[in-house]
Amino acid sequence: NFRSCFVVEPSISQSVDKVIFNFNKYLSKAYVREAIVKSVNRREIFVKRLRSNGCLLSGPYFCQSPNNCTDIFPHPYRKDAYKIITNKNPDYKYSESGRTKKPMLKYKGKQVEFVFIHKKDISPREKKAIQTIIQDIKKIGIDVTKKSISQVSWDEILRNRSDWDLAYVTVSQDVASSVEMEYGSNSS
Repeated sequence: NFRSCFVVEPSISQSVDKVIFNFNKYLSKAYVREAIVKSVNRREIFVKRLRSNGCLLSGPYFCQSPNNCTDIFPHPYRKDAYKIITNKNPDYKYSESGRTKKPMLKYKGKQVEFVFIHKKDISPREKKAIQTIIQDIKKIGIDVTKKSISQVSWDEILRNRSDWDLAYVTVSQDVASSVEMEYGSNSS
C-alpha cells in the first residue's frame, strides 16, 4: 500500500495592484512605455487618492520582500513626459488644440489611442486611482478609453492582445518573488 506525504510550507503572500502594458503597436517601444510611467503622478495617487494606503514599488518586488531595494526610487513624475516620445521619434508630434488647449499626441498624423481595461468588481478607491492614471496619460496627449471587463471574460480578454493596451491587474504572490514572474512575458 503506497502512502503519499505532503508537506505544506508556510509562506507570506501579498496582493499587489499593477498596471501592465501590452507590447503592441505603440507600447512595443521602450520610450513610449517610459513616457507613460513618468506621466503618471504616482505620489498624487497614493497620498491623496488612496490616503497613503499602499506603497510605491521601485522595481518588480513587493514592498515587504527581502529582495526589494529601497535605495532605488520610482521614476520621477514629469508633466512634459510626451517629450520623451517626441525627442526619440520625429514621427510623433505633440500639439494643443482648441480654446481649452487639449493636448494631442499624434503618430504620423493619427491620434495615439489606448484602451485601458480593468475588472468590473474593483473598489471605489481603485476606480479613483485608475481615473487619475487615465487623466495623467491624457495630459500628454494620448486618448484613453476605459473598459471594465467581467470576471468571466477577464482571462480571455488578457490573452487576446488586440483588445487592450493597458490593464489593471491584481497579483498575489510570495513576497520574495518577483511580480514579473506572473505577467513577465512579451505580451504584457
